[in-house]
Amino acid sequence: MKILGSDFDGTLNFGGFEESKYEAIRAWRAAGNRFGLVSGRGPSYLNHLREEYPRLEMDFFVAYNGAFIVDAEGTPLDTTLCETVPAAELTEALLDWGCPEVFVNGEGHYTVRRDGDTVAEGECTLSELPRDPSCFHQISVCLDSVDEAAAVTRKLLDTYGDRLNPLQNGRCIDIVASSVHKAYGLRRLAACLGYAETDILTVGDNLNDLDMLKAFPSYAMENGVEEVKRAAGRTVQSVTDLIRQELALQGKA
Repeated sequence: MKILGSDFDGTLNFGGFEESKYEAIRAWRAAGNRFGLVSGRGPSYLNHLREEYPRLEMDFFVAYNGAFIVDAEGTPLDTTLCETVPAAELTEALLDWGCPEVFVNGEGHYTVRRDGDTVAEGECTLSELPRDPSCFHQISVCLDSVDEAAAVTRKLLDTYGDRLNPLQNGRCIDIVASSVHKAYGLRRLAACLGYAETDILTVGDNLNDLDMLKAFPSYAMENGVEEVKRAAGRTVQSVTDLIRQELALQGKA
């Protein structure tokens, strides 16, 4: 039996959610396999998925690029905090490097702007960001362009490369502990569920999927970036096609 970990944006949701996609996932799980998402989004996004796609069946959600794992009901299975760089220090650096706002996700969730900036309800300025606890699951930023995001990613690697793992996804960057990435999260998930690493199968489309695509047997979306397609070695037009191919290999098509 296999665990299929799928990226969401640009992968599972690519092309919409026609009936055949729901049916394919249902058939995958009915054959004794597990299915879930591996995403840079936070675990609370599971509530949105339930509301937006009530017929989407899942067994797990690997959130924050592997730093936070929950089951289908949202119960935490495993978490990894970054404790090597204080959240306030990293947030200040990102604001200094031109990021308009910084999203800090840990025991609390904060949208942080520069001191002196106008803040909306639910936001705070840097001086108002709590200093304790200083650890976090993920800190995220979005820039105006892919090139700007790439430039900030390089600064993160130059400054914190041995302590943090910055994962660029288009014009956005998710920052987690140096040991954390999607492959790390899937390994932790497999251990929680009693599966072997050889049971893991993945699919993705963008650069933050590279770690899991390189670590396990994988597919890339045909709409994905070229580096991702090279890493996976196999492409599919949709997750529906992937599941049909894999079920045929299992003799359960």
